[in-house]
Amino acid sequence: MAGQIPPPARGLSRIIRAAGYSWAGLCYTFKNEAAFRQELVLCLILVPAIILLPLALLAKLYLCGCLALVLICELANTALEVIINHVSPDYSTAAKHGKDIGSALVFVALVNLGLSLLFLLAGLVW
Repeated sequence: MAGQIPPPARGLSRIIRAAGYSWAGLCYTFKNEAAFRQELVLCLILVPAIILLPLALLAKLYLCGCLALVLICELANTALEVIINHVSPDYSTAAKHGKDIGSALVFVALVNLGLSLLFLLAGLVW
């Protein structure tokens, strides 16, 4: 059901309103996307491990950035799926392709994370 669009806000109220929208998006994704919850668990495991690894600070920041990228991609994928489901509730090839591309977005971020961990850990071993 469509409601009225709130009038544009300015200054601090715009920032507060934007933060509320962001929080609502995170809550929605957490409640409705098992993959997002699993990726958050991955972050809860890997961030302390990354901090404890004997790596340069820049390498640790890079790995944490790779983790954040996975979450960012999952949020984008969820947004894409919600929009596609709203616009095209019936099966369509175009909707399938859109959802597959969103899934690929997350997959590429996960591969990036995995390869980054592999190469940095391999550097520690050698």
